[in-house]
Amino acid sequence: MEAVALPEGLTFIGDWAFGGCTGLMYINLPDSLTEMGENPFHNCPLGQVTWKENGLTYWRDRLLGADTDIVSATVREGVHYLGGGAFSGCIHLTEVSLPKWVTEIPSRCFADSGLAAWRIPDSVTSIGEAAFAGCARLREIVLPSGLTSIGYSAFEDCGQLEIIAIPDGVTYIGPYAFSRCHRLRTVTLPAGLSALDTGLFFECGSLKEVYIPDSVTMIDLHAFAGCGALRGVVLPLGINTIGAEAFANCLRLSDVNLPESLLSVGANAFRNCPLRDASIKENGLTYWRGCVIGCDTNITSAVIRAGTAKIGDSAFAGSEILRSVDIPDSVTSVGQRAFSCCKNLRALTLPDSVTSIGQGFCEWCSCLESICLSSGLDCISESAFFDCESLTKAVLPAGIVRIKHHAFARCGRLAEVILPPGLKYIGTNAFEDCQSLAVLDIPSTVTKIGGGAFRGTRLRKMLSERTAKKQWLKGKA
Repeated sequence: MEAVALPEGLTFIGDWAFGGCTGLMYINLPDSLTEMGENPFHNCPLGQVTWKENGLTYWRDRLLGADTDIVSATVREGVHYLGGGAFSGCIHLTEVSLPKWVTEIPSRCFADSGLAAWRIPDSVTSIGEAAFAGCARLREIVLPSGLTSIGYSAFEDCGQLEIIAIPDGVTYIGPYAFSRCHRLRTVTLPAGLSALDTGLFFECGSLKEVYIPDSVTMIDLHAFAGCGALRGVVLPLGINTIGAEAFANCLRLSDVNLPESLLSVGANAFRNCPLRDASIKENGLTYWRGCVIGCDTNITSAVIRAGTAKIGDSAFAGSEILRSVDIPDSVTSVGQRAFSCCKNLRALTLPDSVTSIGQGFCEWCSCLESICLSSGLDCISESAFFDCESLTKAVLPAGIVRIKHHAFARCGRLAEVILPPGLKYIGTNAFEDCQSLAVLDIPSTVTKIGGGAFRGTRLRKMLSERTAKKQWLKGKA
């Protein structure tokens, strides 16, 4: 294809619309055209000098894209905007010169390009999503003093980048902006930054030093997870939130302070970190304000220290080699998914001090064979034992009045269930696909059974002749 005639009235040309049309020499761009996507004429040898010059394609005051074999690029004067992905995949690119009017490096502009070092012009105030992602040769980048924002994954997978100094004017750095920069050793963060976003330095395995400014109040999920060389962190005194697994697998992190300003520490925020402060870390378990909030993945047996009041959300989740847990009688609540996916946990006993268990607290524990529940419970939470395929018997304490939806669903070997005499409610799909369940005595106190409560079971005999059985039969659960 050598020529294309575009109709008047056309308003938009999408991403890479004519990309790879290596014979395309002539194309008209109608006056009605108002917007073009990422690199729509990639590698097209357009003949009009108005649109194509030295391997660069232009439209009005915008650079649309560059040929992938370009080595050095000087964007002509009068250009105000760079197109998204303009230099993406230009693996031979070593030099770029931009006019003073350009204020934004848009999304994926230099992604997967060959840039090794560059000083971004002072006119630039924002760097877009994945703008430099995958620049495998990028060793040095100098950010302009007027920069205010760095987008999502902006420098992700820049494996050669070693040092980054972020100007004080930057108030936003997006998630995963520097993730997997494996050689990044030192970072200077701006004074006005309020949050370290999700995965900001995820798996930056060489990161040894990071100064967190006093303005930061939140460190989000996975922000420093996998930073194996990080040894110490000083958290600002005004910080109030540390997200789940924020420092997980920082295998050398031994020193960290937890200021009084902290209101929330997420599950496994310090998983597999060798913290020396016994008030925070002890025998592979992480504590914060009377709550166990995490568990190292290499322990097979956990003893929660006396005086602990709560087991936090997802505290032991995913601990695949954990076989046993000793819970003291000081614990009063167990959080959501606290033991989810503990695939080798075989037995669990909750002391009578426990009065609440969160949603899915033991879901997907495929080897769990026996449970002993607290007499202080009045409810079995939703999905509490979902897909515990090895569980064969469940004796519910006398105080239980509610069994919520999917509580024992997909417990394929569950053959014996003893319900307490004061039970009032059996939730939707509560025992769905319990294929070994053939006999059940439903107390006369039960007033409601949800839809599908016993769907997929082998129930042949319902021992109760009262209201609960009639409702169940009527609903064809």
